[in-house]
This record gives sequence, C-alpha cells and structure tokens, in this order.
Amino acid sequence: MFRNYLVIAIRYLLKNKAFSIINILGLSLGMAFTIIIFLWIHDELSYDKFHTKHDRIYHAYLRVYDARTSFNFQPSTSHEMAKAMLDDIPEIIDVARMSPLGEIACKHGENMFIESGGFGADPEFFNLFTYPFIDGDAENALKDLYSVVLTEQMARKYFGENRAIGQTLRMNNRLELTVTGVIEDVPVNSHHNFDFLVPFDLSREFGIYIEETGNLFGNCLFNTYVLLQENANHDTVLSKVTRQFRFEDDHFRGEAFLVPLPKTNRYSLIGGNLLIYIFFVVGILVLLIACINFMNLSTAKATIRAKE
Repeated sequence: MFRNYLVIAIRYLLKNKAFSIINILGLSLGMAFTIIIFLWIHDELSYDKFHTKHDRIYHAYLRVYDARTSFNFQPSTSHEMAKAMLDDIPEIIDVARMSPLGEIACKHGENMFIESGGFGADPEFFNLFTYPFIDGDAENALKDLYSVVLTEQMARKYFGENRAIGQTLRMNNRLELTVTGVIEDVPVNSHHNFDFLVPFDLSREFGIYIEETGNLFGNCLFNTYVLLQENANHDTVLSKVTRQFRFEDDHFRGEAFLVPLPKTNRYSLIGGNLLIYIFFVVGILVLLIACINFMNLSTAKATIRAKE
C-alpha cells in the first residue's frame, strides 16, 4: 500500500515539476531558515552555562555618564575593585580577575610563536569557573608566581604528545614559566577566549600596571568576576554594589553594576535579550509564512484538479 502511494506521489511530482519545485523549495527554505535561527538562539542562551556555579557568578561592569547625561558601559573595572567588593559585600565570597596580556613571544625548543590569547588570572579563577583539567589540578595550578596553565591545543602545539606538566615555556625571551596545568580547550559557547593563563600578579612582567593606587575607578582594563554565597539574595547584592561603588567629578559620574555570567555575552550586543526575542519572532513568522504559502499553493492546485 505504501509503495503505491509513493509511486503516485513521484508520478505527480514529475508531472508537475515547476509547481513541485516552487512548493517544496519554499517550505524547505522556510524551515531551514527557522532552524538556523533557533540554533543561534540556543547557542546564545547556552553561553557559560557549562560552569557548575554559573548561576552565582557575576561579571562586574561600569556604567559611565558624561555631562550630557548620555552613558556608555564597559565590561571591565580597575584591578582594585575586586578586593573592595569582597571586603564590603558580605554576600560575595570569592572574586577573580583577568588581565589581557597582549601579544607574547612564546618559545620551547625549536617551537616559537607569537601568542595573543594569554591572560593573567587570579588563583581563585578555577574556584569560580569550571574548566576541566586534563593534567594538573585547579587548586594549585596558578599558585606559583612563575607558572602557566595551557589549553590542550596550545600544549600540543609546543610539546606534541609529550607530557606538558613540568616543562618550561620561555616568554618574551626573558621569563621562564613552568607548566602546572593543562585544561580542555575553551568551549565555543564561553565568553572567555584564552590559550594560556599566568598568575595575575605576574601581569606586571608583561607591562600591565597593577600597582595599588586607592582609586577604584582608575585604569579600568580588567575583567572582574564575583561569586555569591548560595543563599544570597541576588537582587539585594546587585543594589548594594550599585549603591556602594560609584563616583562623580566635574565631568563624569559612574557606578559599578553586576551582570549574570550567562548574560555577559549578550549584554554587549545591541538590544541584548531583546535581539533574541526579535529573532525568535522572526523565525516563527518565517515558518508560518512558509507553511501558509505551501498550503495556498497546494489548495490552488487541488482546486484546479477538481475542476478538471
């Protein structure tokens, strides 16, 4: 029975080639476009949710107003902001900072490359973020000042199939760093994008200014992350941060605020979450139009056949 239906369908398609191509192609393109949109939405909503503590991690931002009351925001703070938040907000139980290092010349043996994916990070970085270790352990990975943690891809790049732990990398032709950990490559649905991490305090050796100045709103070039205690009221913490960490002078005023980790990737997008809602509606409309078009063409063809 099914075979007969299949034969009839094939004959009908061959007999009405132009109509069949237009009808099927229209529906297929509509469905394909909708699937692509939904895959993009799923990818955006999955950012950084692989971290075990993602629901308690926040990214510190700054909101700055000028004299005309217009404002902009930046996903970075001073390096001193992290300690101030840890000291002043009881619900914040841990903090971690990241500092981009710029282009670094890395060498091991005959292998020498210019790397741009290096960051300085506090030892507490792995207390907040879940990046599985292939070799080494998170607790001790960044405790030694002259240590470095590599992604699996970078470890293979310099050491091949040999074990990277205990090996040394020479950076900028003067720093000898010992590999203390190898982690899995950073997932694509992470807002982090690094190839190696060194202790945050070593950042000064790469030309990064991290001296204490007492100015919480100066030299705002660092990513600051905070971890809230499990029973913390998140709304209360957010309002505390905005209320306690603010500044004002003759030309500018500003304040710190916290963005949930899973939203930090979208926060810099124009429209933020609104953009996702718009694309969702567009996807539904495209699918609806494709289905209506398919039904209209099929109904019109059926009407013609009925008249015949």
